[in-house]
Amino acid sequence: MMERILERILDWIFPRRCIFCGGLMEEGLICEECGEKLPWLEEPLCRSHMGRVERLYAALYYDGTVPNAMAKFKFRGRSQLSRCLAALMLERMGTELRAEHCDRILGVPMHPSRQRRRGYNQAQLLARELSVQLDIPYSSCLKKIKRSKQQHTLRGRERKNAQKGSYRCQSLHGEKILLVDDICTSGETLKECARVLREAGAGCVIGAVVCKTPQYRDWKRENDKMLAFDPFNEMINDNEMSV
Repeated sequence: MMERILERILDWIFPRRCIFCGGLMEEGLICEECGEKLPWLEEPLCRSHMGRVERLYAALYYDGTVPNAMAKFKFRGRSQLSRCLAALMLERMGTELRAEHCDRILGVPMHPSRQRRRGYNQAQLLARELSVQLDIPYSSCLKKIKRSKQQHTLRGRERKNAQKGSYRCQSLHGEKILLVDDICTSGETLKECARVLREAGAGCVIGAVVCKTPQYRDWKRENDKMLAFDPFNEMINDNEMSV
């Protein structure tokens, strides 16, 4: 009873808003209009055999109002959006992820210095939310040990080279891993993480992201959208390694 009263008071003080358009709502995660207009993938399974990632699942294309919502989550301190975004992932791919019967779940790690600067790791927040809902043990066995430039500031080959030697993993023993990230653009980060996990002894790596960039688009256009939202971009240059 008290919880309901408190919830109503909080809704009055802090009105519920759609995470994509900012419109007022009475209930739910997204407004009805966004629910109809969001660039949903027709099928959550969007890639197979992406490097050492056996299968990749995504809920949305990185398009329309999605970049703004992801920028709030990633760069503007809106860490609480992890619960809503994880719920959207489960709504679109929950059945498929449960059918994978993964042994561990983990988020793509950030370098400790970058995580201190941002205050949190958005991929790990998503992974922790999914861990609870899917009843899969959360793991922090994968670490980022090399500072590198942010992926959304780099071109294709630069992205691949930037990730080499960036990650280290403790020994695994044939576990099936669910690897979570917020956005998949080129896929180089997920592929490198999966390679390190497999070399450490993982039996299989499954990927899951909130959104992916449309393959038919010029990736630089998508990166320019993200750079426009990144408050740290002005501090990134050829001499600064920030992730």
